[in-house]
Amino acid sequence: MNCPIQNGEEIQILNYDIGKKYKPHFDYFAAASGSKVQLANGGQRMSTLVIYLNDVVSGGETLFPKIGLSIVPQMGSAVYFEYSNSLGQVDPLTLHGGSPVVQGEKWIATKWMRQQRRN
Repeated sequence: MNCPIQNGEEIQILNYDIGKKYKPHFDYFAAASGSKVQLANGGQRMSTLVIYLNDVVSGGETLFPKIGLSIVPQMGSAVYFEYSNSLGQVDPLTLHGGSPVVQGEKWIATKWMRQQRRN
């Protein structure tokens, strides 16, 4: 991910059952009232790595609606994307979400990296 390991947040493991989805969102912190605390501990998020831990029978794709990209989850594969530069400028084209799981379940591991070392 081209960042020192100390800049990383803890890995998050997520599970989606049938019908579960994740609405389109940004992983970076918007200039909103609640983001000051987050930004004070490591700065802006710079990148995301999503690792697919299982094959999903149907559905559960990772969607990037602003660029028309859909990624089918396959065990052992991953998607990596950057959305912030060293100045903290962010890219709104990284809006992403997860489509509903139709059959089976979806397991992912997510890792976020920050501008600076985290406390």
